[in-house]
Amino acid sequence: MSAAGERRRVRRRLLVLWVVAVAGGGILTLWLQASAQPPPPTGWYTSEQDGRDGP
Repeated sequence: MSAAGERRRVRRRLLVLWVVAVAGGGILTLWLQASAQPPPPTGWYTSEQDGRDGP
């Protein structure tokens, strides 16, 4: 195999590695953001839901 073909293969592997790293970092960022948000309060409601005036 020629030196040019070898360089092309190395560049392709580096590009694939970079794409996998960027995609993995993006997925990890979204997952961590979603897990950092507190859960919604349970049992709370607003006065608009039951039609009564608030306290």
